[in-house]
Amino acid sequence: MGISSIDDRFAAGKYVSYLRTAYLAGQETIESLDEKFTKLYHRLDYPDWLAMLSRNCEYATDIPDFKEPFEIEFEYVAGLWAQATSPADFESKYSRAKSNSHDVKYG
Repeated sequence: MGISSIDDRFAAGKYVSYLRTAYLAGQETIESLDEKFTKLYHRLDYPDWLAMLSRNCEYATDIPDFKEPFEIEFEYVAGLWAQATSPADFESKYSRAKSNSHDVKYG
């Protein structure tokens, strides 16, 4: 893994953090984020940390019950990236199990 892939991951994470700020300010919508997250997810070769965020965003475009899990996951991932000083710093704090818990709860 070269330095450019580390820079791409770090830049992508900081971009996700920026997108959350824009979403909260009303400058982004779930629909506009869905397009951006899908492209990012593919470009980064499907990173684990972006899986649930991308999925929940996609589902929230059509299924209202996914809006809250999407927003919880967005807050979680973007918050970690906002504080991260490197990809390794982010990865040391990120929990896929926590991301997986940000799902629709039926029943």
